[in-house]
Parts: sequence; C-alpha cells; structure tokens
Amino acid sequence: MNWYLTLAVIVSLATIGGALFFFRMHTKHTLNLLKIDIQKANSQSLTPLKLQAYERIALLTERTSIPALIKEYAGTVTSARAFTQIAISAINEEYKYNVSQQIYVSEQLWTLVKVTKEQHSQLLNQLLQNLPEHATSADMSKELIQWLQQQDQQPQDKVLHFLKKEIALYFS
Repeated sequence: MNWYLTLAVIVSLATIGGALFFFRMHTKHTLNLLKIDIQKANSQSLTPLKLQAYERIALLTERTSIPALIKEYAGTVTSARAFTQIAISAINEEYKYNVSQQIYVSEQLWTLVKVTKEQHSQLLNQLLQNLPEHATSADMSKELIQWLQQQDQQPQDKVLHFLKKEIALYFS
C-alpha cells in the first residue's frame, strides 16, 4: 500500500512540476511577444522623430555653412566686424534651436555638428583678426571664399556625409 501511495505522490509531483514548467515557458514566451510588440510600436513612433531630427540637422548644417552665411549676411552690413558678429550669432541661434535633436542621433554625429559649429565661429573670429580695423563685409567675404577654396572638403560636407551614412545604417 505504501508503494502505491509513494508512486501516486511521485506521479502527482511530476505532473505538477511539468505543468509549472510549461506554464513558465508559456509565460516567458508571451512576455517576449509582448516585448517585441512594444519595441515595434516604439520603433514606429520613433522613426518619424529620427527622420525629422536628421532633416533638422541637415538644415542646421546648411544654414550655418560659410557659403550660406556669406549669402545671407554679407550684403546686410558694411563692416567685417558686424558681419562676423551677426554670422556667429546666427550660428549660435541655429544651434540652440536644434540642440534637442541630439537625443535622436548618434553621439558621433552630434559631436561632429558641435565641432563644425565651433570651427565656423573660430574661423570667422580668426579671419576678422587678420583683417584691418576698418575692413568691410566684402573684405571678409573674400577672405572666407579664399579659405573655402583652399579646403579639400567643406566642414558642412563632412557632417552631411556622416549624416547620410547614419541614415543608411538605421534604415537598412
């Protein structure tokens, strides 16, 4: 009689253990499916935001490029000093306006954006220091154009190239 009772207890424990095992497996599988659904939903809602961030960075890069600054501001003021101040102010404003985009792009891309911003500001200040006291915005424009012609690749082109590579990686 003890033998039957022992066998019944063993079979019952095995059945309960098996049921618990399959319940855990089912629960784990269901949670994984839920996690995948949540990630998919998050990805779908983040994709438009990432694309908008890339677009904003492309605009920031173009608007703060040396050719764009010359075109936008060189004719609006007469002195090289005023041109430099307005151009640097425009670079800083555009950067501040777009600073939130950094949360949607890689750290490397954002660092490149910051470095390019600083390079442009430093270039403007450096060229201004090399010009005579009463230099005009036309004089500054000539200096900037000469600097641009000496470069193999424009700073904004580096940012745009990196941006395009990052987009391709994200959407491939």
